Amino acid sequence: MTKLQHQDRKRLISILERWQLFGDYESRRQILISAGLQDIIPQIDLHGSPFIASSKIVEALELYGKSTAEEEALGRLLNRLKELIGAHDETQAFLDELLFKYHLMLPIKTQKEPTNWRIDTASESVFEKIIGENTLRDIAFLKRGFEAGRSVGYVEVPNRWTGTGFLISPNLLITNNHVIPDIESATQAIFRFNYQVSFGGAMEIVEDFKARDKGVFFHKCGARLFRD
Repeated sequence: MTKLQHQDRKRLISILERWQLFGDYESRRQILISAGLQDIIPQIDLHGSPFIASSKIVEALELYGKSTAEEEALGRLLNRLKELIGAHDETQAFLDELLFKYHLMLPIKTQKEPTNWRIDTASESVFEKIIGENTLRDIAFLKRGFEAGRSVGYVEVPNRWTGTGFLISPNLLITNNHVIPDIESATQAIFRFNYQVSFGGAMEIVEDFKARDKGVFFHKCGARLFRD
């Protein structure tokens, strides 16, 4: 069970009630589902004004406690909010503070919003291409996807943030620059594979790895490569 301090609870509820995506019953329900909290929904009354509904949701998740062996229900919601709200520094910092302060779970590392993203959109410079191929696939396509998924790893920089990466060889992993920004983060990071739930909803057996001492650390075009 988690018990937020009064000011922290008040500010969190204020963020939720003013957030447009939290404005109606169905939106609240879908956000909880996307946070992996669908089993808790029957225990929460999602109706009412944004303030009333937000207060009920925060209180219910506080009382619920852990949704899995490793994660607090409230922590799941906060990490999902971080993804949906985007790169609003003040809000992101507050949500990270709650995740750390109450030991809810490590926050997802969010990419900063780009400031120079516009391209030339003049009609003569924009082309559309239609590829007339049959997009139907054999059932073996799913098996190949499952096999490829084994290379994807959960990256945790302890007490800082989490992210993902994937193996491009048996002992070489690539990830985004904002997940592993420097060699210090690489040496501290934990790389967890098979981090997923079974069809029955139970956590699978995971395997954790660390970067090899004095291994390869390569920075190129915003990506980091290093051997295990």
